[in-house]
Amino acid sequence: MQGTIMKALGKRGYKNGKLPGFKWGLPEWANFGVNAFGALSSMADANSIASEEISRPNTYSSNWLQGTALNTLKNLRSNAYPIIPEIYDQMGKGMYAINNAGGLSGGQRNLSRLAAM
Repeated sequence: MQGTIMKALGKRGYKNGKLPGFKWGLPEWANFGVNAFGALSSMADANSIASEEISRPNTYSSNWLQGTALNTLKNLRSNAYPIIPEIYDQMGKGMYAINNAGGLSGGQRNLSRLAAM
């Protein structure tokens, strides 16, 4: 696409797509004006930010369902006894696997047992 534009500019008397009479195709003050506008905009933003007060909004919101949730949890009655044998069974399988694992030193085996518990 750029090549097509350059060819079209070349047909109108522009050399290599540059405007006649200017070193780089644009007047030198054009780049200065664009850059000066950006610099002024940045300085205005910096001044605006520097003059602002530090905002510390209070975003705390109490949990309006807290009382209901705690009462519901208080009234739940779950029986842990059917779960405990499963926990011990899984722990036994893990200890058996650690004891039969090869290549572990005594300290590594002990750390593995502690981590499994």
